[in-house]
Amino acid sequence: MSVSRCALLAVLVSGLAASACFAQTSPDAPVASVDAKPLASLDLFSAGARTTGLPASLWKGASADLAHRVLAGLGHQPMEPGLAQLARDLLETAAAAPDGADADADLAGERVLSLIRLGDLDAARAILARSPGVAGRPRLSQAAADLALWTGDPDRACAVADTLSDGRDAPYWLQLRAFCQIRAGKPDQAQLALDFAAQSGARNAQLQHLVAAAQGVRSAGGDPAQASTALGFAISRLEKADFSGATPSAAPPALIALSTDETQTGDVRRKAAARLLASGAFSAEAVRSALRAQVGPTPAAPAPQTGLRKGRHADAAAPESPSDALARDYQAATGAASNLERASALVRLLKSAHGAAFRNLCDVIAPELALVTPDGVNGADRAMLALAASVVDASSTSPLRDGLVPADGVSSVDLALLDAVRDMGAIEQKVSKTASVLVKAGAETVGTEQTKAQTGAVLMAAFDLQFSGLSPAERSTFAAFRTGSAIKAAAALSALSSAEKGATGETALAALDAASEKGLSVADRALFIRALSRAGLERNARSITLDGLLAVSGH
Repeated sequence: MSVSRCALLAVLVSGLAASACFAQTSPDAPVASVDAKPLASLDLFSAGARTTGLPASLWKGASADLAHRVLAGLGHQPMEPGLAQLARDLLETAAAAPDGADADADLAGERVLSLIRLGDLDAARAILARSPGVAGRPRLSQAAADLALWTGDPDRACAVADTLSDGRDAPYWLQLRAFCQIRAGKPDQAQLALDFAAQSGARNAQLQHLVAAAQGVRSAGGDPAQASTALGFAISRLEKADFSGATPSAAPPALIALSTDETQTGDVRRKAAARLLASGAFSAEAVRSALRAQVGPTPAAPAPQTGLRKGRHADAAAPESPSDALARDYQAATGAASNLERASALVRLLKSAHGAAFRNLCDVIAPELALVTPDGVNGADRAMLALAASVVDASSTSPLRDGLVPADGVSSVDLALLDAVRDMGAIEQKVSKTASVLVKAGAETVGTEQTKAQTGAVLMAAFDLQFSGLSPAERSTFAAFRTGSAIKAAAALSALSSAEKGATGETALAALDAASEKGLSVADRALFIRALSRAGLERNARSITLDGLLAVSGH
């Protein structure tokens, strides 16, 4: 074989084949040795959902045990928006797994299930699509099946159950297969699957009633709708159950689905939207969709009655439900004919919301907030609107905030807290006089106003240890402030230590772990804000500071 021909082959085939060809041409030429090495296992955390700005080394130095504990608890209880966003940012990032967990399929599955519980369904879908070998990993497969059930695709969930190659006899899969067999018109096979599940102590009354109905046995009454688990939600949908009583216990994915489902009554959609506002999972468009649904007429007061005997009173009008009032005010704001009408409706909305609901509501009404001007709006309402605008678009707050003074019915401390919220809501960090104002107020006021001012100063200082240019005298004054005990000091010190070592993911896990039980005290919040800032999670630290400032402001 000629050298030129071998050169052509070398372009077309692998280097190994080319070496063999040249060995034939030159028998005395040395043969290159090839080292065979096993392929490294793929890191199951390497699949991401979006570019979060966090590094691929996010989980370096993080404890896998801590990750298991935190992820297993995420999304079961409502979370404040800043912490929920921190959790989503962590879980959506493509990064190497926590130490020793690169092949931990259970932890990888818990990661996706956490995103689902947090209502981040698109992220869960994206990660599952990029994760290899889902069919051989029960926890990842469960995430795929749950996602399909929550989003109204039971055929996909049944396909996941059929392709699972390991752990098929676990109660979850036996019950899911029973559901699939019922849908396929095979009640006897469904009953067999339920019998096997019952042997493990797992019984499902909903499924048992479905099987009985498929076998021609009529029950006395239908099961109440369930929306706390993916399978329960899918069964209730199959039965076309009434979800009116299910929204108080509904999981976030169900709240999103019910809010946007036009086949549901307006009442169900509005109740789901109101719960969604207060949860760690949030979708502004889902809430807007539900609040646009037509609301019935305002309950009328009963006509006065005469001739009642002593001790008897006319029946009072049934008060309007909070979710109906929410929708009515939202529709008034979106359809307002004047600036004052729009501002009044927005103020009514904002006054009815607190905690996570207030901050999330600000996002929902952001388009309407952008249209409001101070013309004809009193000082207290202007301050409320300016606070809400600061949450979603700090740069647009000036027209509402400028010119407001205590004489307008807003205290100097509340104005300083408004400015602090605006500082935290700003995209770009800048030197501010807000901390100085709060320190001064914290020294000069008394009672509730002093507590608010000192708490706000502590939160601002936690985010910016430069103290925004405080003078030595102001720093001395600040050092005397008292804002309560740091109950979770050990966890906060652990987070600060992780931040110093550059363990970004573990710092964030420590904050989420500490906040999972009864939230964060002011002192604890300040310590974790500092740790997150030090770990490079400035955007999240800013958001958690903002939540604290809103709480201090009474929202």
